[in-house]
Amino acid sequence: MIEINSSKIKKEELLSEVEREMRKLDRLEKSFQPTVDPVNSVDLSELLSYIGGEFIRKAYLLILGREPDPEGFEYYLENLLKGRFSKIDIIVRLRYSREGRERGVKIKGLSKYRVFYSILSSLPGVGSIVGGIKFFVTLPRFVTYVRGIEASSEFQISNLKSLISKLEVNLSSFKNSFGNLAEKQAKELKKIEEELRKNDLKIEEIKKELFCIGSKFQKEEVPTTIEVELQKIDIVERDYYAAFESLFRGSYKDVKWHLKRYLKYIPVELASKFPVLDVGCGRGEFLELLREQRIKAIGVDVDSYQVKDLKKRGYAVYKEDVNSFLEENSKKFSAITAFQVIEHFDTSYLKDFLRLSFEKLVPGGVLILETINPWNYEAFPRFYMDETHVRPIPPDTMSFMLRWFGFSDLKLLFLSPLAEEKFKDEDLKKLYLDYALISKKPVDK
Repeated sequence: MIEINSSKIKKEELLSEVEREMRKLDRLEKSFQPTVDPVNSVDLSELLSYIGGEFIRKAYLLILGREPDPEGFEYYLENLLKGRFSKIDIIVRLRYSREGRERGVKIKGLSKYRVFYSILSSLPGVGSIVGGIKFFVTLPRFVTYVRGIEASSEFQISNLKSLISKLEVNLSSFKNSFGNLAEKQAKELKKIEEELRKNDLKIEEIKKELFCIGSKFQKEEVPTTIEVELQKIDIVERDYYAAFESLFRGSYKDVKWHLKRYLKYIPVELASKFPVLDVGCGRGEFLELLREQRIKAIGVDVDSYQVKDLKKRGYAVYKEDVNSFLEENSKKFSAITAFQVIEHFDTSYLKDFLRLSFEKLVPGGVLILETINPWNYEAFPRFYMDETHVRPIPPDTMSFMLRWFGFSDLKLLFLSPLAEEKFKDEDLKKLYLDYALISKKPVDK
């Protein structure tokens, strides 16, 4: 151990004492046997190639064989970045610490640095003097400044490289995202162009329709007189009303097809026990439909010609007005039908008919009425073509009367449309020539 008795020490004496201490340390190091097998040697230049925190971590791993503890890591990194320690300083301190000596790692090229960087600094009592020598010999302030710049530069370069790497990744991601977005926008643009093309076609169609509609409303001069050639017809029927009905009511086949829709409203179970009454049975189209379904039916009509013909065909038909028939007959009915009949009744007779029909129907029985639809603009000329018609009956009025006399479960059907198309805001009920009301006698009545 060096002993200093004077505050003034000569340089030659100090160096002599240092050399003696170094020889003692060499002998001590040679006599020291490490408790663990030394690892392979470490190349100093390779270790110095690392920078910043990575250098500290590698130095700990290669020299001490472990990860740096948080305090040691922060201590060495701070002094390295501020220029207080060089990389050599840190390597020497780690290698010649107690832990480093025990591990005994060989570092090629380190021996020439150990005097000033380790041995002199570790001698008690001479640290400040060694610092002075170090300053005069190596110009420590300049070196410290340069080291600080070097370490800081290396650290900043490392961070900059990391940042550049991240920017490159983000740029690549942005390019991919932008490419995907551009592709998506291109597809959306194509869809929009296709929709615009379709809209252009629709606009052209609308223009054509508007032109056609407009042409219909173009004003033309009305002739003072028009002459219409009437269609020649052959009157086959010998009876006046039968001939009229045959011409304007439609063919037997057409009327039968029209009335077929009402079969589904006939209560089949009740019809197996009670007959169906067809009021104003005419030529017998509905009677024939019921016969085909094996449903027992009775017809009533005031036309002698029609009744006679139906009896020849084997139908149970009575020539009588319906109210008289219902009052005098004790029969009960599963259904009562009247197709294009009630417009022949005045109001008083119609009310009696509804009252008697309700009485003669069995509970659950059905009343089916079909008549001309006065909401239709062609209804009135068609209505007055038949000289036996009394008054058209709006569906609202007819439905009220049915409810008044006790009928329930009303269904309103509009039939025989005049056109296949309509304007968007046009009222549907005005487009149908006929309507029908289907109602029931409640079961508890």
